[in-house]
Amino acid sequence: MPEKKAYLTLLGRSDWAVLNTYYAVLVEKSYYPDKIHIFAEKSYSECLENII
Repeated sequence: MPEKKAYLTLLGRSDWAVLNTYYAVLVEKSYYPDKIHIFAEKSYSECLENII
C-alpha cells in the first residue's frame, strides 16, 4: 500500500500566509498531499471558507 501524505497548517490572521506556504510546498518541494488539514482558532474560523 502506498504511503499517504498529509499537509497540516494553522490558520491565523492572514489567509495569504496559508496559501503562500502551501504553494511553496507544492512548487519548491514537489510535495503533493493526499489530504489537507487546516486548524484554526475560533476567532479566525470565519476565514476557513476563503481558504477551502
